[in-house]
Amino acid sequence: MLADSQIRQAGASLDTPGESIGCPAEESEVAYFLKLLKSTSKLTDDQLSIIGKRFAQNKPAPVKPSSSK
Repeated sequence: MLADSQIRQAGASLDTPGESIGCPAEESEVAYFLKLLKSTSKLTDDQLSIIGKRFAQNKPAPVKPSSSK
């Protein structure tokens, strides 16, 4: 079980306000989530890689500018 969904500075107490990780999608969010999983589970690097690739797919596609004619 993960402690909570807040990203905090390393060594900060749980009382320290953090930024909600929500559903990781941005590269930094996925990296933080994988670091958390690695330190709190027995998942292998291969398993973490699969999880990371899947969460990276949550990143919204860039919005294409509409062409006006």
